[in-house]
This record gives sequence, structure tokens and C-alpha cells, in this order.
Amino acid sequence: MRIPMKKLSQFQRLHSGLEASLAHNHACLTENNPVLMAGHAGLLSREQAAAAIGQYYFLVLEIVALLTITKDRLADWPKVGAELTRNIGEEEGSRTQGLAHRDILKRCLKRELGFTGLGRYRSPATSTFLNCFKTALLDQEPAYAAGMVYALEAASANPELEILAKILNAYGQLAGLGHVVDEAAWQTNQLAAIRAKHARSYTLTEFIYIHLVDFEKGHKSGLWKALSSRPWTEAECAEFARGFEQCLNLMDTWWMGLARNH
Repeated sequence: MRIPMKKLSQFQRLHSGLEASLAHNHACLTENNPVLMAGHAGLLSREQAAAAIGQYYFLVLEIVALLTITKDRLADWPKVGAELTRNIGEEEGSRTQGLAHRDILKRCLKRELGFTGLGRYRSPATSTFLNCFKTALLDQEPAYAAGMVYALEAASANPELEILAKILNAYGQLAGLGHVVDEAAWQTNQLAAIRAKHARSYTLTEFIYIHLVDFEKGHKSGLWKALSSRPWTEAECAEFARGFEQCLNLMDTWWMGLARNH
């Protein structure tokens, strides 16, 4: 006897369209990322690659603040709030021996690439991106804010980390360090071995790996499940989709600014 499939809710039916947009409509999350394209064209200097990495670090610095704003905006959505609280805890080190993810990345960038002064200079493009994001979270409807944070924290996180790995390797080549991140690692099973280490000794490869195969997958599935648990009106679904697209549009503009070293 065939078991009938559970009918998708109005909100759940958004999923395929959001995923298609993520994959095809936003250059920053693909090989057409402006910084990567500049590197392929031989137009990216070591200093420009370093600057792009340094500006990306500001997003890592701000993610807890962005999640916290969203959690406050969605105070009437308890399951979503609980999931955002869990995500914030992970960002702050709940599963990395108390070391916040921003501090692990900073340690890796200093040890492996010699980066110092991270988090000191915020470019105009980065300031515009973060300020516009925060303003929209605070001023738009809750469903819109939810769409923005789902795009940022869940849907776009893995492709953006893969782009970061490529930019780190572009910097490594320009700096004479060779490939500093093993991009083939994502296809291997290293999670248990990495989990057995203390987070203070993670390499850049291990930091990105554990996010790709563990943290970000969990954030995406957990947040989608929590969002799907509440009733959605047609208007709210439309606002969620608008917020999702606005987040990715802001990211496209940000990465174009980083490619111009703005």
C-alpha cells in the first residue's frame, strides 16, 4: 500500500524557488563572484585579495548581532527564536570548546597567512552592506526579516564559504604560499577527526570543512524546520521571499564593491 505524501504547506512550497534563485541569480555565490573573476583575469593583486578577505571577516564579526536583532524581531515565533538562540550559541563557541567562530578564524588567518589588524578598517562597501542589512531587519515586517536571515545564515552560507576558500587560495598563490586551503577536503570524511581536536588548533581547511559539513548544514535544516512549523499567510510568504532576495542582492553589491577595493 502506498503511503500518501504529506502535502507541502504554502511556506514549504517556497523552497524550490528560493534554492533556484540562490543557485542561478546571484553571482557572488558562484564562480562569477567578482573577486574571483578579477583573479581569473589577472587583475587581482595580493593586497586586493587580502583586503577582500579582511572585509569578509567583518561579516563573521557581525553575524551574532544580526541573528540577535532577528531573534528580537521574531519574539512571537518561539520555535524560530529557539533555533536562532542555538545558532548564536554555536557562533559563540558552544561546540568549539568555548572559542567563538570569529576568534577561530582570526587565529587561523594570523597563523597561516600572517594577517594582523583584522576588524580595524571597514570599507565603504562593507559598511553599506551591514548598515542596510541591519536597517531592513529593524524596519521591515518580521517575515521579511526572517527571509533575510534565512538567506544569510542558512541558504547562502555554504556557497559563500566555498568562494572564501577559493579567494584564500588566490591570495596564497599571489603571496607565494601556494594553496592554503584543501578544496578537495569537502569530499572526504574528516568530521570525527576534526571534532577530536581542540578548536584552537584548527587549520583554515578544518575551519571551513566543519562549517560546510556540520554547522551550516545544521543551521539551514534547523532554521527551515522551525520556520515551517508556524502558520504562514500568503502575504507573509511574499515578504519572506522579498527579504530572501534583498539579502542576496545586498551581498551581490557588497562583493562587487570588494572587487573594486571600495
